[in-house]
Amino acid sequence: MTVSPMRLFMALCFMLMLSIMPLPQPIDLFRPLWGLTLVLYLQWSVPKGCSVVFILLSGLALDALGAGLMGQHACALLITAWMASSNAQRFRLLTIGHQMLGLGIFCLIYQVVLFITGLLLGYHAPFSSSLFSIVTTVLFWPWVQLIADRMFLTLSIKSRLSS
Repeated sequence: MTVSPMRLFMALCFMLMLSIMPLPQPIDLFRPLWGLTLVLYLQWSVPKGCSVVFILLSGLALDALGAGLMGQHACALLITAWMASSNAQRFRLLTIGHQMLGLGIFCLIYQVVLFITGLLLGYHAPFSSSLFSIVTTVLFWPWVQLIADRMFLTLSIKSRLSS
């Protein structure tokens, strides 16, 4: 099943808006990993809609908006999506609790890659602060999946039935 490029572009823009939305400092620690959530959803639900180019562009857009090292998020997204692609067909059959657990593991991998690249560049941030964003990402997963299913899967099924 393919996804229209317009829907992918709208989802990417919405993800970028959520990623850079200003939050108060105490709440900013709990900001979900929206980029990773979108890429993993597309990887697991619509594999043909999530190409390497889309993942790379998503990561570079996150890097450009976050004012970090160019390629850091792109590298972490590519590594995590590559590891998650082997479980794509099995993932939709899991219960929502098991999906949340799997998402948490991939969020942890993503944060570890970001943490290691930050350490190699000389940034010394405590890893424990990134654990809060993993928890909120996992807690938001059922709603993200519900909204994204309606955006990507329902409309493409309706268009297939009408033609």
